[in-house]
Amino acid sequence: MIPCLGVASGLGGSHRGSEKGPIVIRERISLPVDWKEMLCPTPNVQVAWEEIPVLNEKIARITFSHTMQAPFSLIITGDHSSGVGTWSGVAEAQRQKGQELGLIWMDAHMDAHVPETTPSGNIHGMPLAALLGHGAKNLTHLLSEHPKIKPENLFLVGIRCYEDEEKELLEKLNVRIYYIEEVKSRGLSQVLSEIVNTFSERQLSYGVSLDIDFFDPSVMPATGTPEANGVDPDEFLAAYELFDSYPPVAFEFVEFNPPLDTNDESLRRVDTILHRVVQNHASCSVA
Repeated sequence: MIPCLGVASGLGGSHRGSEKGPIVIRERISLPVDWKEMLCPTPNVQVAWEEIPVLNEKIARITFSHTMQAPFSLIITGDHSSGVGTWSGVAEAQRQKGQELGLIWMDAHMDAHVPETTPSGNIHGMPLAALLGHGAKNLTHLLSEHPKIKPENLFLVGIRCYEDEEKELLEKLNVRIYYIEEVKSRGLSQVLSEIVNTFSERQLSYGVSLDIDFFDPSVMPATGTPEANGVDPDEFLAAYELFDSYPPVAFEFVEFNPPLDTNDESLRRVDTILHRVVQNHASCSVA
C-alpha cells in the first residue's frame, strides 16, 4: 500500500487554516493509502524560524525512509515550506541509489526567496531556493550539505505571481519556468509531456509538488494565496495520464485551506485529484 505522510502545519504562511488541510483530507477522503504519520508543530510554538527547520528535518527523514522502501509515496501537507523536507528526503534517497532527482513544481508562485530577499518573511516562499542550495543552512543542509535539486532538473509550471529577486535567482541558474501564459497557449498536456520526456531521456526519477493555488480560485477557492488565471482542475486531470507511462516516485499536495472552502467545492475536486494521483500506484507495497 502507498505510504502517506501528513504534515498539519501552517507556520510557513500568513494565512492560518492550511494546517487543517491534511487532517480534513485524511478524515473525509477515503484514499487507498497507508497514513504512516501526521506530523504537527510543537504545541504552542509559533516562531516559524525555530520550528519549521525542526519539522522539516522530521519530514525529510520520513520521506527518505518511504523512498528507500517503496516505489511511490504521497505527502499531504499544510503550507509549502514543507517542500524543503519532502524533497530533501526524497532526493537524498535517490542520491544514495546513485540517481539524481527531477522535480515538477506546479504553483502560482516561484517560492524561490532567500531570507534576505523575502518581502513577507514567510518560509513557504523559500523552499525552492533552499532545495537549490540557497538560503539558510538549517534549510539547505537537511540530511546532507548537497543541493537537493540541480537547476537543470527543476521545472516550474503555472507561475503567475513573483518578485524580481526570486525571478533573478532562477533565471541566473537557468531554471526552466513555464509561466501561465505559455501553459495556456500550449496547453498543460503539451507542457507536461515535454517535461516528462526530458526526465525519461535523462533516465531521471522525479517528483511532483502541487500547490492548490496552481488552480484557478474561481473553481478551487480553498487557498490562502489566490491568484487569478490559474489552471482548470479538469485540464490537470486530463493531462495526468502523461505521468502514467513514466510515473513519479513521490507526489506532494499542499496548501488546501478548509476554512476558505465554499460548500466543500474544493474538497470535492481535491478528492478527485488525489484519487487520480494514487490510482495507478494503489497496489504498491513497502518492500
